[in-house]
Amino acid sequence: MKHWLWIIPIDREATQDLWDFCLKEGVAAMQYEVGVQKKAEHNRALAQQIAVGDQVVAYLNQNRVGGVGTVTRPFFDDPTGYQSSYGYPYGQRIGVDWLATEAPVDIRMLPGVTDKLGATLHFQTIHEIDKESFDRITEAVQITRENPLPKIADLLESIPLDDVACREAEPWAKQIEPITRPFLEYLGRTIKIGMLLRQDIELVFKTKPRQVKK
Repeated sequence: MKHWLWIIPIDREATQDLWDFCLKEGVAAMQYEVGVQKKAEHNRALAQQIAVGDQVVAYLNQNRVGGVGTVTRPFFDDPTGYQSSYGYPYGQRIGVDWLATEAPVDIRMLPGVTDKLGATLHFQTIHEIDKESFDRITEAVQITRENPLPKIADLLESIPLDDVACREAEPWAKQIEPITRPFLEYLGRTIKIGMLLRQDIELVFKTKPRQVKK
C-alpha cells in the first residue's frame, strides 16, 4: 500500500467548489487532458500508479488539508459532473472514500510534515508521501473531526456553580476529562504545550470553586 498527496486547488477562483464536488462524488479530480495541459502525460502516469486500497491526502493548497481517504477506484477519465469557471471538467479522477473535516487542517501545526513536503508541491498535482506523514495528517484530521470544544462549552454552561453540585457530579473525572483527553494529548504531541494546557484545565476543575455571590 502506498500513500499519496493529491492537490485539489480550491485557492483558485475557478475551482473554489472542486473539493465540494470531490467529497460529494467520492473522487479526487485533476485537469490534465493530453494535448491541452502541460505535464498531462506526467501527471496521468502518476495517477495510474495509484491502486485501490492506497491512501490519499486531499491537499487544498496554502498549507490546508481537507481530509484523507482510501482509494476505491483506479484512475479513469470522466468529463461529466463538474465544470470550472474556465470550462474545464477536471475529468481525470480516482475514486476515494473520504474522511473529511468541516474546517481544513493547517499542516504547519504538524512539525516535520511540512519539512518533508517542502517546495515540491508546486511542480505537480500528485505526490507520493511516506507513511509517517500520512499517519500524522490522518491523526490531525480525526482530532479536528472530534473537536471537543463545543461540547466543553455546553458542559460548562450546564454545571451549577456551587460546591455540592460540583462534588456530586465530579465534573472533571466523569465529564470533562473524557472529552478533552484525546484533543489535549494530541496537542501535547504536536505543539509541545498541550499537556500544560491539560494540567491547567484539570487544576481549574479540581480546585474548590468560588462561592456564587447571592
